[in-house]
Amino acid sequence: DGLNALNDISALSNLDYANYVYLESCNNLTNLNGLDSLKTIGNTLTIRFNNLLTDISSLEYVDIKNMNNLEIIENPGLTICNYLSICQYFSDDGNSNIYNNDIGCNGILEIQYDCQGLLSIFEIIPTSSITGNSSDSYWHNPDNWKNNMVPVDSSYVIIPPGNITIVEQDSIASCQILNVLDDATLTIESGATLNVVDIE
Repeated sequence: DGLNALNDISALSNLDYANYVYLESCNNLTNLNGLDSLKTIGNTLTIRFNNLLTDISSLEYVDIKNMNNLEIIENPGLTICNYLSICQYFSDDGNSNIYNNDIGCNGILEIQYDCQGLLSIFEIIPTSSITGNSSDSYWHNPDNWKNNMVPVDSSYVIIPPGNITIVEQDSIASCQILNVLDDATLTIESGATLNVVDIE
């Protein structure tokens, strides 16, 4: 807890069980390599306030389904949390607090949709100023989406800051949830339709 000099937890490589795992304010830690041999966490997993943490893939196969609490909070570089262990924990309605991480791991709903392959994040930021006529920003171009798939009716769509997303003329686009973040732009061209069930 609060180990600013800690940048490596490989010394834990022989650990196979822990009741509580707290990784808090480890501001030089970038990954959880060293927890690869961990098989089970019994009660609580807390990962918070780790400024450089970008990779928690070492938790992929850890059994956390019987834990009482999962916290992933204030890890600004963390974008991927849809690992098997976490997806299973959510499917069993485990108690969680997840927020203020990067897009893709910034809330329970984002991770749940990502676990189903239904989180669509638009990720083409134009390099020059455009006013809504660049094919590089089209909704129906699969290359513009993080998972290389155009969103479907059941997708959770996020348009990150700085992005300009265009539903092109005379086309139809759909999603379950739409979240257009601050400083992002969504343009629906003439004759186009965007069907959305819920707007965040």
